[in-house]
Parts: sequence; structure tokens; C-alpha cells
Amino acid sequence: MAEKDNSLLQVIWDEFVSGDKEAFATLYNLHVEALFRYGTKLCCDREMVKDALQEIFIDVFLNRSRMKITPGHFRYYLLLALKRN
Repeated sequence: MAEKDNSLLQVIWDEFVSGDKEAFATLYNLHVEALFRYGTKLCCDREMVKDALQEIFIDVFLNRSRMKITPGHFRYYLLLALKRN
């Protein structure tokens, strides 16, 4: 089952890298809730966390073709980006 999930995630990732906005929305929806929860533990200002998430996802979309990460490491990338932001 996990192998099937990984191959589906790879397909979504490949579509995202090629510019598919629906794939980007799928990745966003997969991660945004957990990122928001993590962000509110780092900072009590919920609006600041929302702004930081928006900036991170805009940056990810604009730089998608240059990103040197795998879909399996994407969540860690996002967590680190949020922490730094």
C-alpha cells in the first residue's frame, strides 16, 4: 500500500514540477493543515503564520523547476522553511 502511495505522490510531484496548478493545489492541501498547526506552536500570531505559509507556497510554485528535493522530503522542506520564515 505504501508503495502505491509513493508512486501516486511521485505522479503528483512530476505534474507539479511541470506547472500543473491542480497538482500544486493537491500538494498544498496535503500539507497546509499540519504546517499551520506547527506554525502556531512557533508563533501565537495566527495571521502571521498564514502569511508565512502563503509566502512559502508562492515561493515553492515559482521555483518548482529548480527545487532539488524529492516528494518524500517535501514536508521536511516546508517545515524548515516555515521555521525560518
